[in-house]
Amino acid sequence: MQKSFKKHVFIRIFFAVIFVILVNRFISKAFMPGVVTDHVVHDMSQALLVCENKTTDVNEFFICANKNREEDISLNMASSYVLCSEQNKKNNPVVEVNINECGHFRDVHTTKDEKKLLTDSLVLLNKTVDNQDWIAVARNEDQGAAMLLVRKNDIDKIVRDAWGWRDQIIVYSLPALLLSVLLLTFYLTGAVISPLVRIEKKLRRISSDNLGRPIDLTVPYKEFQSFVDVFDGMRNRLNEGFIQMRRFAADASHELRTPLTILRGNAEKLIADFPLGSDSQIKMRLMSDEVERLIEITEKLLLLSRADAHSIQADMREVSLSDMVNQLVADADLFRPTLKITSEIQSGVHWNCDESLIRQLIYNIYTNAIKYNTEGGWISFSLEKTKEGFALAISNPADNPPHDLAEKAFQRFYRGDSAHARAIDGIGLGLSLSLEIAKIHQASLCMSVGEHNVVTTTLRYPANE
Repeated sequence: MQKSFKKHVFIRIFFAVIFVILVNRFISKAFMPGVVTDHVVHDMSQALLVCENKTTDVNEFFICANKNREEDISLNMASSYVLCSEQNKKNNPVVEVNINECGHFRDVHTTKDEKKLLTDSLVLLNKTVDNQDWIAVARNEDQGAAMLLVRKNDIDKIVRDAWGWRDQIIVYSLPALLLSVLLLTFYLTGAVISPLVRIEKKLRRISSDNLGRPIDLTVPYKEFQSFVDVFDGMRNRLNEGFIQMRRFAADASHELRTPLTILRGNAEKLIADFPLGSDSQIKMRLMSDEVERLIEITEKLLLLSRADAHSIQADMREVSLSDMVNQLVADADLFRPTLKITSEIQSGVHWNCDESLIRQLIYNIYTNAIKYNTEGGWISFSLEKTKEGFALAISNPADNPPHDLAEKAFQRFYRGDSAHARAIDGIGLGLSLSLEIAKIHQASLCMSVGEHNVVTTTLRYPANE
């Protein structure tokens, strides 16, 4: 069992999308603490620059800072800030911290670990006091200026809280997220498969009838050009093979027809010369029958080769199909009196066709129904008008028809299981030729095996009806 390329692409893309989502999660988790810290430091720097004149009063300072703060994650950190200044010995009332800790930071204003912030007048300081990591933003040029402090643990808590909120949102939105992943996967799968589908539709139009025509195909992407070029080369080779095959069949049939005609004439002459009923005459009659069989094969092969090459010139004119079938039914009663002939022929059915070819088509179907009939059997003719044309059906019972009869009946030289021993006369080209004649007239010809082994061959016009 072959694997589905579409299913394969779908699974690959689905897991690729899931992988991208997981990688995004791990990267976000790795960078989030640094991003939040940068936001907090930026907020602290902004507060010191804008509200520097309010540092003498803690409450006034934080009211000013909150009023001028940008809307970001640092809003949740405002209650964790500690304001230190020489003029004001009070800390942020929410955070209990020894005011002497401010002095520890002032002692390191000029260390090499300082980082410039916003302007050259601000520096970022990091220090551990009483086993707690602190971050401070202070004025660089003034050892006694105000500074803002915040514990790293408070920043980490904000990160954990934010990540927890994110996880809760993902849990609530998981159905929508999975649906989005599936829809995205379907879309990407379709985008990958669609160029192949377009190429396939174009290539499906190629048959043995149009192999000589260049492929009218605009490649959607350059990566598919080599594939189309390889197929086009194979098409040219196949076309050359078909041309040689048709030429051989036509040439062989044409060259064999003259010597076979001479053989037939000499055989008839010898039959007349031999004594009536003698063994020699009987053997010569059998030889003459085989010559006739070879002549019939060459004539049909020649006609089939012309049909393959589209070189049959049909003489189209309006023909009364009802009269043609009625005449065949009348002749059938005399030709095979042992078979019961029934018919339902609707009058007034006309067809613009080549009368000679269509007569040969119907006669081939009729003779096939005679050869593969049962003892004391019957043949039924049915002709009726349809919406745009007509349907002609010829039915007959058969003894144990092959299971693949409906599929292979129109293949060349196919005669079914019971005919290979030559017990039934025929060469297996009549129905093949009939199918080619039907195609010339834009009609369809099909065979079906129904209940009680009833074989029905149907000629339908137009073919798509």
